[in-house]
Amino acid sequence: MNSTAAPTYLMARSSKSAKRISLLPVTCPQCDILHDSYSTVKAIVGSTRVDSDRLIYALAGILFNSKSPKPFGGPKMKSGFLNYCGTSPSDLLEYIITDAYKEASKSNSTKALKFVVNSVNRLTDLHFRGMKDEVDELMLRGMRKAGHIDWFKAANIPLRLKHFDEDGIEPQGVLFSFPSDY
Repeated sequence: MNSTAAPTYLMARSSKSAKRISLLPVTCPQCDILHDSYSTVKAIVGSTRVDSDRLIYALAGILFNSKSPKPFGGPKMKSGFLNYCGTSPSDLLEYIITDAYKEASKSNSTKALKFVVNSVNRLTDLHFRGMKDEVDELMLRGMRKAGHIDWFKAANIPLRLKHFDEDGIEPQGVLFSFPSDY
């Protein structure tokens, strides 16, 4: 009987930065990998001044793209995200984590897991660099693709999902000044 379990992977906070996550091999059979990975991502998006739902929707905006790997991407009529039928941002995050692990198990590859980890890290980098407009676009795209707002109508960002700058972070962007009147 083999006493060593096959390694699986857990999404965990990076040892280099508390604002990033990494994919770490684990062999503990008692670990609840789905719950721990969900909790890690939820803690990362919850460690900001903005509502965590904003960053969950923006994460979906990154992942739910035709060029994304399975289980999220694919042709328009067969995109993986069409399988999502939840009604809340928490359901959405649970779907993202669960389906990434299902795909990893089915394909015996970490491609989907690495894609989620890289997407979370990209999103937190955008947020902490003050890239409000880009995160706004990703959030609205995620809300649309999750079916939480109408596809074909103009959408306003709900007040609770507005951007807030983090303390001590200078937002990046271009400042335009108009010529003064003489």
